[in-house]
Amino acid sequence: MVEHSYRNMIAAMNYETLVSVSGMEESAVRSMFSRVAESVSVYEPLLIHLQLYSELSSVNRITLADTYLKVKQRFTELLSSDSTLWEHDRLYPHSLAASALHPPFLYFRGDASLVGAPRAGITGTRNPSERGKRIVREVVEVLIANAITPLTTLEKGIEGMAQLFTLSLGERSIAFLDTSVHQIRLPQREKLCDAIGKKGLLVSAVSPAGIERWKDLLTYKSYVNAYATSLIVIEEKDGGFAVKRMEDALDQNIPVLLFSSSVEDRSLLWPRRICDHPCVHVIKQPSEIPAVLKASRAPQPVHDNQLSLF
Repeated sequence: MVEHSYRNMIAAMNYETLVSVSGMEESAVRSMFSRVAESVSVYEPLLIHLQLYSELSSVNRITLADTYLKVKQRFTELLSSDSTLWEHDRLYPHSLAASALHPPFLYFRGDASLVGAPRAGITGTRNPSERGKRIVREVVEVLIANAITPLTTLEKGIEGMAQLFTLSLGERSIAFLDTSVHQIRLPQREKLCDAIGKKGLLVSAVSPAGIERWKDLLTYKSYVNAYATSLIVIEEKDGGFAVKRMEDALDQNIPVLLFSSSVEDRSLLWPRRICDHPCVHVIKQPSEIPAVLKASRAPQPVHDNQLSLF
């Protein structure tokens, strides 16, 4: 991973330079970057091929060089142990690469062996009941016992509790951030992120040289769901954050596991609205989760838009 990460970090700096100077949509920058890769190695610093980058981007060489050096300075804020993956790298998570919507680069802090480990997303209400708190602990215990890594965002409630329960057991978890791995802006998140980064894995699609926080929450949720490969929903109210995540997961044909207690709750509309979806699995107990995940696991197709560059 170390060798891959160093090369990918250079590619990421080159890419982010184009993002900064072009003002184009990401799809256009990706297309431009692909054209660069057809002629030279994007694993070499932009300054080596300054003329080519200038011609393709229609930006003068002085501006390109100055921007690259500024981007490079921002990347030095990453730790030497942090990792970077480009979408064309063989180590890039297959589940995310198979999604029509996926980030060109991912940034990791922590245990790199977890990048491709079996994982399951957990989400739910920000105000869980005592029963919900008990269920999330049981879900975490079942996942860990079956060598499946819990994956969440850092939202309050069920997701944050899943992280805390995992850490309390001395086990590893994965947190997908809506900020860069080195720019945790909320003080209440810093200690939790530090603990996860030391024991488990922090994942982000936000470049050190990019925006400080995702503004497009729909895109962010799509990334999280695709990387998780499955989603376990523990309690939620109509219209809640977890319902929106679940709907996005179903749009991507990602398996969603619901508890029968939610489906049977007549005060809720969302469980009955989606419980007949072919990707939805209704379970009674956390102990059923491993069998359902195993049965629903299918080979991930290769995303058609990915180009074979090397």
